[in-house]
Amino acid sequence: MIFKEPKDKTTIKTLEEWKIKVFGTGQKAIHWKVGRSAYSLAKFMLEKDGVKYVTKLLEEALNEKIQLDEAIIEKEVRFDDYGHGREDDLGIIGNTASGKSIFIGLEAKVDEPFGESIGQVYLKSKSKELNGTSTNAPKQKH
Repeated sequence: MIFKEPKDKTTIKTLEEWKIKVFGTGQKAIHWKVGRSAYSLAKFMLEKDGVKYVTKLLEEALNEKIQLDEAIIEKEVRFDDYGHGREDDLGIIGNTASGKSIFIGLEAKVDEPFGESIGQVYLKSKSKELNGTSTNAPKQKH
């Protein structure tokens, strides 16, 4: 599997490249720490047979062989046309042996919470909307 940087899709082969190309030295750099999610995911995928492990889990779940082709780090995934989409820590693209395309969005967590469910976010935003606060969150794309 080929790991790619999210903006210009350059290939990433080492932990140092992952750090510099994805997190740089600016505000996002605070997320790159040994023992935290971003670093742990990179180390797992690049140095600890993470690709083999993920492939095995998916093959067992789908009951067929799969090929993971590329992974975009901090992949933005959009559910609608409003604002910025959510960012998967790793967006993996591949194919099944039967020729189906697959996408896997990984969210790495070491000691951080996953956050609210989609249902919880919807109910909070609907409450805001009912109380007169403008929000696009509860709208559905048709």
